[in-house]
Amino acid sequence: KQLLADLVAEISRQVVCRELQMDNSVIQTIVSRAIDALPSDETKLTIHLNPADISALENIAGFVKPEWQLLGDEALELGSCLIMSANSYVDFTSSTRLKDIVDSTFNNDVVDP
Repeated sequence: KQLLADLVAEISRQVVCRELQMDNSVIQTIVSRAIDALPSDETKLTIHLNPADISALENIAGFVKPEWQLLGDEALELGSCLIMSANSYVDFTSSTRLKDIVDSTFNNDVVDP
């Protein structure tokens, strides 16, 4: 079961990475979802992204708020972000999101009828 989960995760990671290299416009949705995971009163944010994703966000008119600080991090894969505020931290990296999906899929103990 674990071997299958690891295989699915690796194949998925490679497919997502290739897709993001061709079109990283989905980063707006990823950052929006990560921000939505924060308490609503958090506004001064530091958002760590792959530098290519920063460029994509900056090209979306009105998306980046003045109170956000965007920091490039070459260690982050395309489509990944880490968001920090005074009181919160959100890990929205591709690997964490994929792990959560795989865990929820393969770790649901379904009882056969």
